[in-house]
Amino acid sequence: MEKQQQTGRTSRGVGRSRMLVAAMLGALLLNPPVLEIFSTDPSVRVLGSSLILFYINLVWGLLILMVVLPKLTQFISRCWRSVKNLPDDGVR
Repeated sequence: MEKQQQTGRTSRGVGRSRMLVAAMLGALLLNPPVLEIFSTDPSVRVLGSSLILFYINLVWGLLILMVVLPKLTQFISRCWRSVKNLPDDGVR
């Protein structure tokens, strides 16, 4: 019985570790030597902006998604379970 209760819980450090990984990945991907790779040719354009600006915005968006997406899926799952458990009143 106690094992079943423990598996239903999430560990408390998951959010902190996700933030730490996002911070480290952001520091690595936005490091000046890596940025130098994307700023070599200013004439290269992606969707109307220079390659370096596109890369910075892409990394920024991916970092935001990496932090927000697990919480968003948890919220959607919780909402779906609450809607699924509603009593059926026979109205369709």
